[in-house]
Amino acid sequence: MSEISGIDLTVHVLALVIAFPVLIAFLAFARISLGHGLARVMAAVALFLAAIPLVIIFSRLEQDSLALRYVLLLERMTRTIGWAAFVVPVSVPLALSALGRRHGGRWIDIAHLAALVLLVLLWYFGI
Repeated sequence: MSEISGIDLTVHVLALVIAFPVLIAFLAFARISLGHGLARVMAAVALFLAAIPLVIIFSRLEQDSLALRYVLLLERMTRTIGWAAFVVPVSVPLALSALGRRHGGRWIDIAHLAALVLLVLLWYFGI
């Protein structure tokens, strides 16, 4: 573990904070491009929800900033409640976008599932 801005970050928390929302945003954008109808709408919701933490995180990480509060909240929740509180709101719309008949791109669903499995493994092994 390393100390960054007084926060004890693990690879799991960094993946949860940055990598997972970026991946979901990319997959949601791909679903918007390839899908039709309701699949596009649900992918747009997933893209919006994935963009919120990214905008907060990539804003200025100064003392008492919103980004720093978000990272502290994320760390606290992963230790007490669980990281699923941050993964589920972003993942559910993308998963629901796969249920339509013309959702476009099965590879999007496979990549989404692989990312969820990787997060579970990182959490389980405490990395």
